[in-house]
Amino acid sequence: MEAKQPLQSESKEHYSAIVDQPKYQAIRVGNKTLFSRAVGQFFTPPTIATHLVNALVNLLPLKPISVVDPFAGDGRLIVALLQGLSNIGWEKLLRISLWERDSQVLKLARRNVRLFASSCGIPIILRTRVCDTFRVASTFAEEFDLVVTNPPWEILKPDRRELKHLTGSDRDLYLSKLKSEDEFISHQYPLSQPSRKFSGWGTNLSRVGTEAAMLLVRKEGICAVVSPLSLFADQVSENLRRTIVSNYELTDLAYFPAEGRFFKKVDQPSVTFVAKKRPPQRLCPVISVYNSSGELADARRVRLTRKMVKSTGYCLPLQLGAGGFEILSAFSNLPRLAELESNPDSLWAGRELDETDRHAFLTTRGRHPFLKGQMIQRFTIAEQPKLFIRANGPRIPPSASHSRLVWRDVARPNQARRMHATMIPASWVTGNSLNVAFFRDDDTTKLKALLAIMNSIAFEVQVRALLATAHVSLGAVRRVHIPELTNRNIVLSLSTWVDKCLSGDLRAGVHFEVAVAKAYGLAKPRFRELLTFFPLLPEPHTRHLLDSHLWNAKH
Repeated sequence: MEAKQPLQSESKEHYSAIVDQPKYQAIRVGNKTLFSRAVGQFFTPPTIATHLVNALVNLLPLKPISVVDPFAGDGRLIVALLQGLSNIGWEKLLRISLWERDSQVLKLARRNVRLFASSCGIPIILRTRVCDTFRVASTFAEEFDLVVTNPPWEILKPDRRELKHLTGSDRDLYLSKLKSEDEFISHQYPLSQPSRKFSGWGTNLSRVGTEAAMLLVRKEGICAVVSPLSLFADQVSENLRRTIVSNYELTDLAYFPAEGRFFKKVDQPSVTFVAKKRPPQRLCPVISVYNSSGELADARRVRLTRKMVKSTGYCLPLQLGAGGFEILSAFSNLPRLAELESNPDSLWAGRELDETDRHAFLTTRGRHPFLKGQMIQRFTIAEQPKLFIRANGPRIPPSASHSRLVWRDVARPNQARRMHATMIPASWVTGNSLNVAFFRDDDTTKLKALLAIMNSIAFEVQVRALLATAHVSLGAVRRVHIPELTNRNIVLSLSTWVDKCLSGDLRAGVHFEVAVAKAYGLAKPRFRELLTFFPLLPEPHTRHLLDSHLWNAKH
């Protein structure tokens, strides 16, 4: 049975009024059209859809239910739902609603769902709506028993590569529509707004879509969402995460690595979550991790404490799996790096010069050598600086008068190690592809101890838990737990190992790791567990780490 509603006109006020035009659908930036960039049009792959459905079908009440996919695409999530329900012998009526802003895609979705429901014998009432979900969701608040969806994946902002394809009037119209849409969404969906925006832009449509899905589900209903990993890992979505964790009973969380290429046109990790709309009595979701071959590598139920989740800004390190949560709990009683910044002679951390237009202020001679991220490696300067800041160039930052610890701002997730830090002397100036830190009292011994900690496996595993992209943000680093640096014996020991590492002693590169692990209070068995999160480390290196004589030393 199908109830078809008239095509709606809500989307005409959407910025898509311009990108819907054929000439803009033809514009490509990389492997995406301007249309797909604006609306975040990426359909859910089978592995992800199947996991999401399997995680929710046994939570449904055995009675007729209402279901909506507010970003339906070609209907594949609802088809997957029908398949999952068929597998458990479901016979109850489903009142299915499909919402989609692309009328042609919605026709395909309607056909797919109708045909599959007929083939598996599940009774349905099917309603379809061509609409802008962001504008109509509030009209249907708490109306559905089940919301299952994959919201659009894009940041609402202009791209210079796109704008160069547009004429002056079209460019102005496109920007105007984007800004109008951003203002509307900011007002209508406050929970999903980033804690900070850059140049006035930054609304993430996947976050907004998640908030819309949460709005649509009724009390005791089920919300099941596909999202980029960044929903549970970035530094700007804490409000939305807090709402999910505080007001919904999370039952299932799953991680899908970027290397799996689950989405053909998306090179980033993704997650799914299933949650029941009721205040949680406890946090005990099943955490599943898939490998790059699309196979389920691990699935375990984890008991989370509110203290631990709150302390991470409600970040959930799904990429580390259930074991990652257990590991991180071992550090929870230690201070955070951010606490080193709390008094007058404390740590200063930040970035120095914007290197975007660096060629305009660099020369071959000068007093202040210029350093970029790619020029450093762990404990070493891989490429000595050959360019200098012009005398009439940008103001030399005050931090350049100190010896500093520096680390790369970018490191891809598929690298064996993601923290690349070393020391640089005073007078050198860094671009913003490096973060820098120094103690205001110029305590270089303590700074070297901090360098050992930041280059360590114990530190990096925590960083990885807080990252969703290749960007090693200062915000994430500040949240990492570190050993107490008030213990002078620890500081002197770590500083000594760093001196050896900086001089090129290869054996010190093994032993300092053990010294840091022991400073964290980790025994050898726990450290062995940490190593499982670094699968790209050469086997001889991991063997040397575990065989280090320092494990048997008393201090």
